[in-house]
Amino acid sequence: NYIFTYNSGAPAGATFSSVVPASQLVTDGSIKSFVLNFTAPFLTVTNPGASGKVESLYIHCGNGENICSHVYNSGASVTLTTMPAAGYTNGNWGGDCGVGSNAVSCSLTMSANKSVSATFNLATYALTVTDPGASGRVNSTDGFISCGNGAATCSHTYNSGAAVTLTTAPAAG
Repeated sequence: NYIFTYNSGAPAGATFSSVVPASQLVTDGSIKSFVLNFTAPFLTVTNPGASGKVESLYIHCGNGENICSHVYNSGASVTLTTMPAAGYTNGNWGGDCGVGSNAVSCSLTMSANKSVSATFNLATYALTVTDPGASGRVNSTDGFISCGNGAATCSHTYNSGAAVTLTTAPAAG
């Protein structure tokens, strides 16, 4: 076996190397083929799908974009930023960005391979109906709102995109 190492054009601190079996050498000493192994800090972001995306200079991951990994120079500083899709809010970072942090950005120093995830939550909105008092009642067809004429549930929180139908009923008389 022969060991070849190649550093030209590699990020600082990175090395291409491979062990080439003698069976891959031809009689003149040239190489038929071999695989280069690349060693440098590698960042991988789990694709969050359509709920949002994670961005940096070289990462564009989620919401239709699929550049979710990159090789960095050893010691490089990387800042990732979350961008929720319409109807979503920032959830939590995971992996090397720290579990449970709901900050918009995460900063990493690429001293080793890193893995990161970001979650996004469906946005919620409160629907509040003004109480019509004894003159009638406002109801939602899903039963969460029943407001007026003695009924006091005049507000409910719905997920983004929920269709809500309100109906009115005048008081008798």
